[in-house]
Amino acid sequence: MNLTIKPFGSFDPRVLETLSEELNRMGPVALSARVPIPESIAHRKRDGRIQYLASDFERASAGEKGDRVLAVTDADLFERGLNFVFGHATIRDRFAVISIARFGDDGPEKLLERSVKTAIHELGHTLGLYHDDANRTASCISRNDWTTRIERAASSARNARRRPSSPWPGSERELDRTSCRPAQAIGAQLANGGRDMRRRESE
Repeated sequence: MNLTIKPFGSFDPRVLETLSEELNRMGPVALSARVPIPESIAHRKRDGRIQYLASDFERASAGEKGDRVLAVTDADLFERGLNFVFGHATIRDRFAVISIARFGDDGPEKLLERSVKTAIHELGHTLGLYHDDANRTASCISRNDWTTRIERAASSARNARRRPSSPWPGSERELDRTSCRPAQAIGAQLANGGRDMRRRESE
């Protein structure tokens, strides 16, 4: 699986370096050119923050190559009906976005750790994984559950219709409690019959 990381905005380059290194276990990673946040992305002001509509970043990434495209931004994100989200993804489709805007208050190590966890979480959605009802997590679930869910996602992907997009609201504390299996678990399952994970158009 080929992954393209598309940065929007200006932030610590170590975030992109760490994401590229960790997600390379899934397959080849290409880093696209950094661009400013497009004016076309819907935004609002809430609690003194400028927030941008997460799903608009997916549309802004549509021209990028790759089996999966991960947009990364330092902008605070929201989705309609939610105060904020850490990330957003299209279910069984190519696009995901994460925001690092709320990750840096506890130091650079937490910033990088949370960025990787959120990226794996959102990419899990693109493989067809849903939030766990008990823990409100998707890819970042118990270690025993992780491989099972990836296997199921890979085995059913070819016959799946496109599902609704999924935002990830929550808290930094909740994110820190999650336990993600290494990213190569995704790559291994893709190699076993799940290479073509792109969405199938509705009939």
